[in-house]
Amino acid sequence: MFMDKETALMPRYIYRCKECEGSFMTVHGITEDQDHCELCYSSGTIFRIPQMPSVKIMREEAGQLTREFIEDSKRTLEQHKKDLKKEEHDQ
Repeated sequence: MFMDKETALMPRYIYRCKECEGSFMTVHGITEDQDHCELCYSSGTIFRIPQMPSVKIMREEAGQLTREFIEDSKRTLEQHKKDLKKEEHDQ
């Protein structure tokens, strides 16, 4: 499921259809309702399955971004050190 930046911040909901017995995930605002099944397109046959918030996932993503930034910074610093040593040697 492709999501743009705005959609990625919206709540994700999982629904189950009584007609086809399938489950699907959808993204919509908290005040909006899904009115049809994304699998069989029947109306009035779906119910939302309660889910726990994904706060932990967001923390892991933020942690991963922090680790990547630190690693990139280390590589940049090492490159600057090599460049300075080369400049000292060339003088």
